[in-house]
Amino acid sequence: MILRAALPAILLLAASFPAPAFDSGAWMARRDDLSDALRLKSVHAEAEKRIASGGATAEGVEAPVESWPDGKPKTLMTAKSGLYSADGDIITATEVSVRMYAEDGKEQGRLDAKTGTYDRRTRTGWMDGGAEIHFDGYTAKGDNIYFSLNDEFIKILSRPELRAKPGNLKLEKAF
Repeated sequence: MILRAALPAILLLAASFPAPAFDSGAWMARRDDLSDALRLKSVHAEAEKRIASGGATAEGVEAPVESWPDGKPKTLMTAKSGLYSADGDIITATEVSVRMYAEDGKEQGRLDAKTGTYDRRTRTGWMDGGAEIHFDGYTAKGDNIYFSLNDEFIKILSRPELRAKPGNLKLEKAF
């Protein structure tokens, strides 16, 4: 009863301190804009042609993507082999694994792919062919995956599949 009487006052108080508006249309538009994905796909295809024609690759690649303030890796990419762009910002690699770590060093998630291209400058990537993402009890699989670390999203463009470990997905509460 007291809660019912206080509800209008609570709503009025909340309305007097407006939160910054979240523009869901802008958020969705950024995710629907595939121009960067197409750019990376093209860079990836060109790099694969150079590799196939005997381009020099680095073997046993380990490239930090981002680090914690203490210097420990936050995101680390490893690969069997890789071809770097002339400026070193873009790497196209085979048998790619991108691992994400918590500040205490514990692995939080990983992305594994047959081949992929990562742009350090834009913090975006393209995984060609089959790829698998493991994070927080979920596994997402698919072909042709684009991701953005800045915008914190992954877009699976072909054959998407999502799996949850038992007990993680509680659909009965949603219906």
